[in-house]
Amino acid sequence: YCIKVLNPEVMARPTALGNMIRSEQVSKAMKELVPLSAAKEYNGKGVLEKDGQYYMIFDFIEGASIYAPALSANHCEAMGKLLGIIHKADICVPGIEAEGADAPIFDWKEYAQKAEGLDWADEYEKVLPKLIQWNKQAAEAAQILAQRQVISHRDLDPKNVMWHNDKPTLIDWEAAGYINPYQELIELCGYWA
Repeated sequence: YCIKVLNPEVMARPTALGNMIRSEQVSKAMKELVPLSAAKEYNGKGVLEKDGQYYMIFDFIEGASIYAPALSANHCEAMGKLLGIIHKADICVPGIEAEGADAPIFDWKEYAQKAEGLDWADEYEKVLPKLIQWNKQAAEAAQILAQRQVISHRDLDPKNVMWHNDKPTLIDWEAAGYINPYQELIELCGYWA
């Protein structure tokens, strides 16, 4: 077995326990579709508490995460296929709601005023119009992306995939929730490139 000790500071947050429980519900919903490691349940619970400390217990799996330069096109292809299966499943989990667009508009001009007199202030002034434009475009894109979301892993970087005999197992589902599938695909490409 593997025992995961959850960070007490994180678990002290009011929403943390519910988020952990729901993330395990996502992994269980995906268990028949993709190779993954889900927490074992005891008395119907996958997140266990003992003396104020939270734990999760997993079956031990053979394997290791693979990082550059050992990553190959075959690893990337396997991850793309798994992501496609997850997105196509388009599951629903009670208690997990699609998130609205959250792309803040920053007051870049205020930052420029605060930078006056600093050695990089002139360079900042030169890119200020582009920063304002890019921030506006990001906020508009967030609105569009929020219109189509699926429940997915949301953190499929190499550390969250165990490989054994060139076969992947997805681990650490704590970030699971709604995301735009195209956005996650781009993130996956970044992780595995």
